[in-house]
Amino acid sequence: MKKLLTVLVVFLSFIQFASAQIADTVAVTSKQSTYSLYMDRHKTNLITGFVFLGAGVTTLAIGSASALNSLNDIGTSSYDSTNGEALVIVGLAASLVSIPFFIGSRVNWERARFALKNESVAIGGMNKFNYMAISFKIDL
Repeated sequence: MKKLLTVLVVFLSFIQFASAQIADTVAVTSKQSTYSLYMDRHKTNLITGFVFLGAGVTTLAIGSASALNSLNDIGTSSYDSTNGEALVIVGLAASLVSIPFFIGSRVNWERARFALKNESVAIGGMNKFNYMAISFKIDL
C-alpha cells in the first residue's frame, strides 16, 4: 500500500510540474512566434514522452520475461526470487514518467492553436488587453 501511495504522489507531482510551464512573454511578440514557441515545446514533450514510454515498455517486457523465466527454477538451488523484479519496477516507473510529458505536449499544442486566435477585449471601456480565449457552443 505504501508503494502505491508513493507512486501516486510522484505521479501527481509530475502533473503539477508539467502544467506549470509558462511562456516568456517579454521575448515573444507576434502570433507566429508564439505559435512556433508552443509548437516547439509540443514536439519536444511528445518526443520525450515517447522515449520514456518506449524505454519503459521495453524494460518492463525484459523484466517480465526474466521473472517468468526464473519461475522454472523454483525448488532448485539457482532460484532467485528477485530476478527481473527491479527491471519491472524501473519499466513501470519510466512508463509512468512519460504521462506528464504527453499531457504537457497536449497543453502546448492547444496553446499554439489558440495563439493564432489571440483576441483583444475592452475591459471597462478604457483599455484593450490581449488574452487567449476558448469559446464553445452549446446546441440546445
